[in-house]
Amino acid sequence: MKLKLFFFLLLGLFFESISAPQAIELSADRSEYSIGKHLEFYKDNSNKLTINNIISPEYTNAFKHSKKNILNFGFVNDAVWLRFKIKTHFAFRKGLPWIIELKCPHINYIDYYLYSDNGECVDSVKTGSFRSIEHQYPLFIFKPRGEHDYTVYIRVKSKNSIIIPLSLYSAQQFIKQHHKEDMLNGLYLGIMIIMLIINLFAFYTLKDKSHIYFSIFIIAFLFYYISNIGFAAFFLWPNHLYWNFISIPLFVVLANIMFINFTDSFLQAKSSFPKWHNLYLLSIAFSSILLFGVFFIDYHYSIIIIITLSVLSLIMSIIPVSISWKNGSKASGLFLLSLFGLAIGIIEYIFSHTGIIAGYLSLETGMIYGSLFFVMLMSLSLRSRITTMIKEKEEIDKSLQISEEKFRSIVETTRDIIWEVDRSGKYTYISPTIEKILGYKPMEVIGKYAFDLMPEEEAKRISKIYNNLVSNKLPFIQLENVNIGKDGKEVILESSGVPFFDHKNNLIGYRGIDRDITARKRAIEEKEKSERNLRALLNATMEVAFLIDSDYRIITGNDALAKQIKKNIDELLRINALDLLPPEIAKERKKKLDEAVRTKKAVRWEDGTIKRWWDNSIYPITDCNGKVTSLAVFSVDITKRKQAELVREVMLNIANAVFITKNTSELYKTIHDEINKLINAKNFFVGLYNEEENTITMAYIVDEKDDFTGIKISVEKTLSAQVILHKKAMLFKRQDMVELDRKGLTGSGYGTPSMSWLGVPLLDDNDKIIGVTVIQDYTVDNAFNNSDLALMEFVSKQISMSIMKKQNEEKIHILSQSIEQSPTIIMITDTEGYIEYVNPRFTEITGFYYNEAVGKKPNILKSGETPDNVYKELWKTITSGNDWKG
Repeated sequence: MKLKLFFFLLLGLFFESISAPQAIELSADRSEYSIGKHLEFYKDNSNKLTINNIISPEYTNAFKHSKKNILNFGFVNDAVWLRFKIKTHFAFRKGLPWIIELKCPHINYIDYYLYSDNGECVDSVKTGSFRSIEHQYPLFIFKPRGEHDYTVYIRVKSKNSIIIPLSLYSAQQFIKQHHKEDMLNGLYLGIMIIMLIINLFAFYTLKDKSHIYFSIFIIAFLFYYISNIGFAAFFLWPNHLYWNFISIPLFVVLANIMFINFTDSFLQAKSSFPKWHNLYLLSIAFSSILLFGVFFIDYHYSIIIIITLSVLSLIMSIIPVSISWKNGSKASGLFLLSLFGLAIGIIEYIFSHTGIIAGYLSLETGMIYGSLFFVMLMSLSLRSRITTMIKEKEEIDKSLQISEEKFRSIVETTRDIIWEVDRSGKYTYISPTIEKILGYKPMEVIGKYAFDLMPEEEAKRISKIYNNLVSNKLPFIQLENVNIGKDGKEVILESSGVPFFDHKNNLIGYRGIDRDITARKRAIEEKEKSERNLRALLNATMEVAFLIDSDYRIITGNDALAKQIKKNIDELLRINALDLLPPEIAKERKKKLDEAVRTKKAVRWEDGTIKRWWDNSIYPITDCNGKVTSLAVFSVDITKRKQAELVREVMLNIANAVFITKNTSELYKTIHDEINKLINAKNFFVGLYNEEENTITMAYIVDEKDDFTGIKISVEKTLSAQVILHKKAMLFKRQDMVELDRKGLTGSGYGTPSMSWLGVPLLDDNDKIIGVTVIQDYTVDNAFNNSDLALMEFVSKQISMSIMKKQNEEKIHILSQSIEQSPTIIMITDTEGYIEYVNPRFTEITGFYYNEAVGKKPNILKSGETPDNVYKELWKTITSGNDWKG
């Protein structure tokens, strides 16, 4: 058991000895050492520990072994203590210096301590924010003193990421190593400067903004690079280390702004990718604010913001560039390929500064190769773009030459005058066509003002218009002006022109065309004269008369048409005549128009509504080929005649209804139907008046709101009472009804209030009220007018007569039935005594049938028992109009 325990303890010590960092043993055979795996480190969270604290036993075992060639802590706020050991055991190099190099130029604060094996501090350098040795990287001189063991302590703290690529060089090897690095950096910077010069030259030659943006991007990136590798701090601002830290985010932001501007210009995003263009503008605005913000924002946060912004800018470039490449742009293809180089550099930068990648050298290498790849390929892309532009320019020049030749041939053959004037209106060019139109040769006009060819008053008018156009740099279209030809005749020209400018947007003059419209103007004047004559001819008739084309659009019309439609004639021109009519009438009239076009013959017919009737005539007008080109339409208003006819028909039908209807109910319905032909009487009732009771009985009612059929209603405070009181037809609108209510004349509460109410009295032969007829509307305030009132008043007389006749007929029918069914003998004779009627009881008692008694005298019943004087007295009494009993 003890043996096993001893074995495990021995094994633990063995692994401990293996994991513990080994000291660097300087030998004569080596001149360069990588310290990384010999390092131990400790993070001081308090940032307060001193060297005395660190070398104390309390912290001696607190250090951790790095096990990496390069430590990368990323962005931390802690102070980091480093420790490694050096063994020297060669006397022949005693006193020769070695150089400890921390290949990270962005460490803000660094302290160096060297302790011998007996615990004595033999050297210390507290640099603070300055370098003890003027160099791009922090350097410390190590001078071995014979065979000793040394322990080196280094304290580092930085606002930037803390990367620890520590190396130990002999003096000679250090010089060789940095000579090699300087050569590499010089080659890199040289290539970048050459690319910069090429792009600046390209901008100077082509004036393409893409090149200046790219050039400024290269400059900003170079300043970032020399700041990042420490050259700027060593050569440009050696005593301003803080500025070296600030310059890194500053130049990255500036490079980002130029990169976005370059992408926007390269893609011509404003026209090709407008949404991306807006995103670019937003990104540029944010980056511009950040450009000043780096002086105030915490360095750590500013680096995070800049990394995020760079990644977003890269994405915002890759997507539209990919689309452009897919659309066939070879230059965009090279641009896209170059972006991958830039992406590699950005990714390595992110990984290095966040501690994902340990090596600082990998950061430098990624930036060098990535940026070189990007700049060189981008320059090739711009060259490809320039080549394309040159080809396009050659094609444009070729097309321009062809266009010039076409223009020359057009100018020489066109019927229009093509001209150019300076800003004062003086001709600098005019085409040969002027000779055909005005009779002048071009050389006779060039150098003269355009106004010199015009009459004096016209010249004043046109010059005033032209000066206003020049002041506002405006184009003009179809400006009519009168010119005097060489033969002294007036020529009307229609001029159109556009301004043209120099490269500073100063107005040079105008270019345009003049078109001879003299013949057209004369034709228009003749047409207008013809139309005036036609209008006068149409106005000579009182009928509605108008002319329409084959599509039934109005060409012209007379004042009667304008009055009928309630618009002036100019408003009606080119309007489809059928659109001015109610749909049901338009449909029928279209059939008539189609018939006239089809048959090429005149068509005449009558149509209309309850309110208005027309007698229409259509006369087709054909061209020389017999095709109907227009139609003359005449419409005579026959409303009065049709209404008179309709009224007569209605009155006759109401009169006849007395004989053909079975009872008063059928008569009322017939009256309602007939009135509906004259007026919209969907709500209608007939009320029979009882003077003694002052009531009306609803003999007949059809109403969409109420049903009072057979009901007796008091007329007090009703609209019907007003009709009965005044014995005349009355028309009330809603406002009138409200006023009557206010005065207390109405308000009985019977029935639903209407919007429009028309009532007429029914009078007997003695001018006595027997009832009222009413029509009403619940929705429209002006449903009825005075014409309807007069019409109903006129018809009401026939209605009264028909109702009274029907009532009398019904009474007679009742009386007849009473006589027929009477138990008493009833006999009726004429004045001569001849029998005209006997009832059935007469037949039962006397035995004489009806046909046997009629036509004979009552003496057929004489029995001889009644004295003659009784008969004489009987006839004398009844012939005098009195009743006889006996």
